Amino acid sequence: MVERDTHYDSVVIGASPTGLFEAAALAETGAKVLVVDQSDRLGGAWTTLDLPGVGTVECGSHYLIDLPNVYSFLEEVLDIRLVLLDPPPQYILPRRVASRLCVDFTQRWGGKISPRVHRGEVSVRSFRNLASPYYRYVRHLLGMDGPPRRPLKYIVGGTSALVGALERFVEQGGFDIELGKRLEDIDLSVLEKTVRCRVGNRVITAGELVISSCTSMPSILIDGKFVDIPGDIIPSVQLHMMVDGAAQRRLTFVQFSGSDHAILASDLTDSCTPPLVPADRRLLSAYVRTDVPHDTATAQAILDDFKRAGLLEREARLCFENWSRFDLPQRSPEELAHIEKLGGGLFRTLFTHSFSMAISRNAPRWTPFLKQRAAKFRNPGDASGQAIAAQDAQYNRV
Repeated sequence: MVERDTHYDSVVIGASPTGLFEAAALAETGAKVLVVDQSDRLGGAWTTLDLPGVGTVECGSHYLIDLPNVYSFLEEVLDIRLVLLDPPPQYILPRRVASRLCVDFTQRWGGKISPRVHRGEVSVRSFRNLASPYYRYVRHLLGMDGPPRRPLKYIVGGTSALVGALERFVEQGGFDIELGKRLEDIDLSVLEKTVRCRVGNRVITAGELVISSCTSMPSILIDGKFVDIPGDIIPSVQLHMMVDGAAQRRLTFVQFSGSDHAILASDLTDSCTPPLVPADRRLLSAYVRTDVPHDTATAQAILDDFKRAGLLEREARLCFENWSRFDLPQRSPEELAHIEKLGGGLFRTLFTHSFSMAISRNAPRWTPFLKQRAAKFRNPGDASGQAIAAQDAQYNRV
């Protein structure tokens, strides 16, 4: 049975951190807002995964870029703690440069070197790939690539702590949220300036849809015609590896430069719930290239790359692996602008391909509203706290 229409000023598609921040900021302006996500968990790509026999772990290899506003925004709005990564993140190079196979992440040249050179290939490209690491290293020595990056920070407790902070953020109210459901039967009338859609057994009308660069969207009706929303589906293959015999050496975040197997990797051990036992057991994750076999041989090859780089003990052995795949749209700023044009003012878009970039771009707009929101909930006894409680009471929480 379909329930009667419910009207919202804005419907935000996706309960990613960016979507939740946008929803809360809109609600602080007095708008009635609904967030819808097909997952049953908050966080979007920044979420957790339940591994059999292991527990709750980070879903992927994530990191935060030190762009303007990012660290201060997360600490002030979500009340989470960030610390400098220790040891610092590393690039694993495809071959030794100046006797090194690992380079500190703050030395930006390490991320710009070329892929591996394939034996037997004679071409301009192969020569460029061979020379590029040394050319980049010389540029670094001469100071031609600018100052080094500042040390990076990360969330104490990892993604699990971020998800917990988002849950508290949502519990403060101000907007409605539907998890485990999709927007269906989306119908836009540009003439009437109205969006109609269905969420479960509810018919929703709204003044706008807020779409991120990673939102999955079906074909929709715009003034009676079906329209496809642009966005390439990019497969993301995630590997979780349990390793025994790795008690001493530590790593935090790793970016592979020219690896035959992996793209990014991180150590999730300290953020596992419950903690791992025994003490020499570690949980590593990696984003794996889509053009290699997703099997034990590839997992072992990635561990061998760690060992060659000196980031993992030689005696460490693979004792568990779990493969997962997430296919998400990735849209360019130009595609997002095209989507807004298609919607005739009924679509608004958020660039979320990079979490840090999304925060850096939007924090100046979000911060005044979200600081005010945080202050109200930290002081529920004052007049503003009572006002927000009364405002929340008029909405039916989903």
